[in-house]
Amino acid sequence: MPSPKPHPPTLPGRTNDSDSPVSGLKMKDLTRAAGVTKATVLHYLSLGLLPQPARPGPNTAYYDPICVKKIQIIKQLQARYRLPLASLKAALDHEEKGRNISSFVELQALVFGREEAPGLNLDRFCAETGLTAEQVNACLKENLLVPSEDGLFDGQDVTLGRIIGAGLQMGLGREDLDYYPRLAGQMVEKEMALRNRMIRNKSFDEAVAVTMDLTNLARFL
Repeated sequence: MPSPKPHPPTLPGRTNDSDSPVSGLKMKDLTRAAGVTKATVLHYLSLGLLPQPARPGPNTAYYDPICVKKIQIIKQLQARYRLPLASLKAALDHEEKGRNISSFVELQALVFGREEAPGLNLDRFCAETGLTAEQVNACLKENLLVPSEDGLFDGQDVTLGRIIGAGLQMGLGREDLDYYPRLAGQMVEKEMALRNRMIRNKSFDEAVAVTMDLTNLARFL
């Protein structure tokens, strides 16, 4: 008697019954519901901010309806706070676990500040600061410029870029400024070691509160 054929694996959002409909949203439905473009959805997917869709066929994709809520959260955070993409992903992870992310987001705002305008690309940044692309890339390499998002520069970056440009015109070299990021790195290392010791065995909300207190203390010191 022949052995029964094994059932094929079940795809997310799909049953093994070929006649059963696949659940989820098509791209056009997702973009309409979330109020974003297809390019934005694909960008978020590439960054791991959204779950990958179920693909029952080579040219078909169905997106989990949770993507609508995630996109709305991303848009709200981008509109209100200056958050690196890694922090956006962390905030979404916390929200997915049922945690109140307000304290987490406030901590990010305390550390990174609030975003006031969309980021500038390299060409616009150079036009605003007077720095050449070569000078900007050298400053990035030496951590004199540390934008919160790769390839985009905010208002604080522009202010710093103008100051660096003025220093270069005065005759300062980048090597005259390299001790700032080096010493800052040592400070961060010490601060993180202190934070890790202080939040040991604490809950998520307690850890956030301690981190905010330490951040304020460090700034005053």
